[in-house]
Amino acid sequence: MGKEKKFFNCDSELSIRKKFNNNINNIYPIMMIFDWWCNIVSEQVYKKKNIYGFLENILSKVYFIFLKIIVFLSKYDLIHLNSTVSHFYSRLSSTSPISMHVREGIITHPKANFIHSLKFLRGAVCIDNAIACSIPTQSSLARQVVLNPFDMRGVDKANLIDFGFKSRDYIIISFVGRLDKMKGFDFVINSFNKCKNNNLKLVIFGSGRDESVKFVKEIATKNKNVYFANFVEDTKSIYQNSDYVVRGEDHLALGRTVYEAVLSQTPIIIPVKNENLSGDFIEYEKHKSLIYQYEARNCNSLSKVFDSLHKKKNKTAKGQSNIDEHVSSMKNFWESLL
Repeated sequence: MGKEKKFFNCDSELSIRKKFNNNINNIYPIMMIFDWWCNIVSEQVYKKKNIYGFLENILSKVYFIFLKIIVFLSKYDLIHLNSTVSHFYSRLSSTSPISMHVREGIITHPKANFIHSLKFLRGAVCIDNAIACSIPTQSSLARQVVLNPFDMRGVDKANLIDFGFKSRDYIIISFVGRLDKMKGFDFVINSFNKCKNNNLKLVIFGSGRDESVKFVKEIATKNKNVYFANFVEDTKSIYQNSDYVVRGEDHLALGRTVYEAVLSQTPIIIPVKNENLSGDFIEYEKHKSLIYQYEARNCNSLSKVFDSLHKKKNKTAKGQSNIDEHVSSMKNFWESLL
């Protein structure tokens, strides 16, 4: 047998085909296309006036044309874009319907480019009502569905994490996500440093640029109640070992960690700016006892919430799933686009 082709550094072509019961025609390694094309649509590349910026511009256009040819020849029934970051892929095909997963608000994207991309889409899958409402009416995007499927069953049996300290003696507050300014990891740490409750441990689960990791590690050496856990692949073990989870954005962000937390029965601490949580949050009434609020990017407000936490989570609580109902709705939605 010849050497297997590797895709995305994790799977071989044979194993990918096996996952789809061999019911798959063509597999293309296109990550390099994404990298180059992603560069060309960013403001940074447009501002580059040197030879490297010029070459990036040319290469990205060539590879995007190459990708359009692949899509045209393959005649896909439907193309689904996994994030608004990839909104420019909406131009890939004029024949195959394209939908997009919307996890972020319109404000995070260049308005003109984003709205223009939406005009090429057949539909959008939004993670909550607030996101759905943020899509501009002038985009002419008629088909939308609010879905956010997660399966946190088995979280009570997830592995324990060795933090290097006796976790049972502390209330564990976890920050989960990328270490960048937008996520507010530095804001969360600064707020935690202000609190007076010595029974708390702030655990940072995440990865990022070297300077971000260095910042967290330096704080951890100065404050023994801040612990850097790096990236943990087993998501359920994070929630099993956490008593609370905190978000640090400068606005209400009902992202993945919010719903993973409440479905694993882990209280979530979220920033708000006078939003209507009962309207924005999926099944708010069902989960409201697990939701703690603070004023977005207000250190004193978040610090007061931290100081009020005196109860550990019930680690035997069963996780929940909304997969069945959401997958059924997703199937119906996609069929409506064909």
